[in-house]
Amino acid sequence: MPWTRLDLSSDRHRADSRALVESLLAQAGRFHLQYDIGWISATIGWDKILLFAEGSGRPNDCRGCAILFRQNRPLKFQLGEITVYRKPLVRWEMWAQPVLAGLDECAAEQREMLGAFLSSVHAEMKPDEAINIQGVPTRSIFHDLLVNSPSARRDFVVLPLGKPFDHQFIELPETFEAYLKQMSKRSRKSVQYSQRKLRRDCDDAVTLSCFETVDSIDRFLDDAIAVSKKTYQWTLLGLGLRNREALSKRLRYAADNGWLRSYLLYCRDAPVAFMLGYQYHGRFYYIDVGYDPDWADWSVGSVLQMEVLEDLYARPDRPARFDFSTGYGPHKARFANASQEETNLLLLPNTPSNRALVAAFRATDGVSNLAASTLQRLGLKQTLKQAIRRMSREQD
Repeated sequence: MPWTRLDLSSDRHRADSRALVESLLAQAGRFHLQYDIGWISATIGWDKILLFAEGSGRPNDCRGCAILFRQNRPLKFQLGEITVYRKPLVRWEMWAQPVLAGLDECAAEQREMLGAFLSSVHAEMKPDEAINIQGVPTRSIFHDLLVNSPSARRDFVVLPLGKPFDHQFIELPETFEAYLKQMSKRSRKSVQYSQRKLRRDCDDAVTLSCFETVDSIDRFLDDAIAVSKKTYQWTLLGLGLRNREALSKRLRYAADNGWLRSYLLYCRDAPVAFMLGYQYHGRFYYIDVGYDPDWADWSVGSVLQMEVLEDLYARPDRPARFDFSTGYGPHKARFANASQEETNLLLLPNTPSNRALVAAFRATDGVSNLAASTLQRLGLKQTLKQAIRRMSREQD
């Protein structure tokens, strides 16, 4: 059965579509914040969502759905952490892969349905648009189809955005003490030493605050944004907690639904580290973090992480999984006890101009990787990176 793009132009159509998505997620057992169409509509807007369903769009007549949304986000050509060119791009953003229900044991049928999905979205796209898929499991049928299927390669130029990475998780055991025993002895002792050192040097004036209500959002944003502005992600990469209005809207929706779990670590009443997070269907989502570099010697990022875990364990609704979200980092690996290899892919319609764009991007990426590996061999990579980040803070 072909995939159909559903009409989301009216309240009735939106209500029907939301019921369809929720039904399929329940059947598939794949509840995830990025698949919640209510969350996406509240934070992105219904007018930007594209919903495809396998079949007619009625719950009893569909076995799959895919939620995408449009946004203008350029393709960045980078040399290391420096952006040298931005290609304007309209992206159809998508998380991981379409949701399929009742087909866990039917690999051939999954492959056929996913191939039909790609054909359907390709027919809807304009030549200057792209599909940005984050967190595609590299061992999935969908990934194999994207990179090896003749029909997918005929319709799309597939560009990996970075190397495959380990998506880190913590499968939380029954008690906090049991979790600590799962950590390596060296990591556990290092973080516990940092906790003691921080409290000693701050005369025990160290507090962790959890923000989970609508009334607490403004204070969280005030203090978290103040920390974010001091990070290299803000000063050098143009990232961080920049859009306060959009963040406030997102946090309010989460708080109204009981999902908001965001944290700040204070030392002598000054905010030094933040974690933006949500808890949804028994999973905690670590969305964004940052710390004041002036407090780096006290490892406040690691202290925050450990104290957040301890707080989650103290709650009656302790999550079963702590999800570090997409992207690998040594900090995540230090605390995680499970992982899944994933990759981020950009799919562009297979046109001459897009093939040239991808070739140019790969050439730039190759130069950047060669320079990075050369600096690594010379033992200069980390020194240069730290110098660039230090200069970016001084110029801010």
